[in-house]
Amino acid sequence: MGYKEKKLVEEIVSNQEIKQDDGKIDYTLLDWGAIRKLVEVREYGVKKYNKRDSWQEVSKERYIKALLRHVIAYADREENDKESGLNHLAHAMCNCMFILSGKLKEGKKCHIEIQRNINIVKIAHVKK
Repeated sequence: MGYKEKKLVEEIVSNQEIKQDDGKIDYTLLDWGAIRKLVEVREYGVKKYNKRDSWQEVSKERYIKALLRHVIAYADREENDKESGLNHLAHAMCNCMFILSGKLKEGKKCHIEIQRNINIVKIAHVKK
């Protein structure tokens, strides 16, 4: 967490005596360094596709495949994506966000399908 984020958190915490926050989401629980990496991936995608919301035109299956590629590349000790130069885990986070966002918009809960696909790829990857 950078200096500005720390000061913001300190200010928020110091104001807690006068604010009623029960039941409200606590965004200070987020890791802002990881969120920043996620935003870098989004910015890369916006530049690459020249459209802010182009991700909504892609099928969930393609995001699952991309998620698995980034996780496996990271597991193979490749830190950054060769095309973008950005962290594979940040790409994976972005893919998870797109999948979850699509599910939330559909009004459905996320289900075990992603886990099954990960296990299938793990098995295929191990058998190399």
